[in-house]
Amino acid sequence: VVKTLIDDYKKLCEKKSSTMVFHMTYIYFWIQMVDYCLHDPVHKQEELKERSFFKAHFFLFDESLHTQYYSKKLFLHTPSAMKEFALPDVKPFPSIVSYDSK
Repeated sequence: VVKTLIDDYKKLCEKKSSTMVFHMTYIYFWIQMVDYCLHDPVHKQEELKERSFFKAHFFLFDESLHTQYYSKKLFLHTPSAMKEFALPDVKPFPSIVSYDSK
């Protein structure tokens, strides 16, 4: 599914009439955020309907959400981040996996 999403996004960006630019890190960032929300341990997804899903994860509407995870330098001025996924350099992505080193 992820490969199909990325391939379709790439094709959309390659259309001559498109003003969009393919940015692998950007598209993968949003896939990660949605996937995290779908598996969010705080909200049992089977209990959520479409409206309450977005209420529970309202931050998905923030178009600048990526700036909490990526510096402007990495995100906008690193050519390799456009072609391949780059790990966040400001803070790590949220995770459904918890790790206790104690």
